[in-house]
Amino acid sequence: MKTIIETIGSIGNLKVLAQSLESAGLVDDLNEAGPFTIFAPSDEAFASMPPHSMEALLKNIPYLQRILWNHVVREKYDSNHFVKLKDTKTMADSGLHVVSKPKVTINGAKVVKPNLICSNGIIHIIDHVLMLSMKAPATGTY
Repeated sequence: MKTIIETIGSIGNLKVLAQSLESAGLVDDLNEAGPFTIFAPSDEAFASMPPHSMEALLKNIPYLQRILWNHVVREKYDSNHFVKLKDTKTMADSGLHVVSKPKVTINGAKVVKPNLICSNGIIHIIDHVLMLSMKAPATGTY
């Protein structure tokens, strides 16, 4: 079974996410044992961001790291958990709100492909990037 990073790299519509994780230096972190749940924005989700947003993120690596950590939970939640799970915290110490009906959404982003099982967690592909405020944490750690 592939790791989260190997799975992201093998899925055609997660190329921007794979490149972003590499640019942010988070590949080794997400190759750890986990378990992790990744709410993975598709390439289309990144493309729907305001113009020049990706360029700005790539110039501000601490903020890029924080945005990416906002898509990661240090638990393993498959779609069966979404019925009971209402809120959870991300690795960016931000809250995610889960709505399970009529369709599963995470902070308003639709889960378009759930339950990609990996050796160190699970991936759910979503249709939007989960943004944060520009304020970075004072510690610089995530």
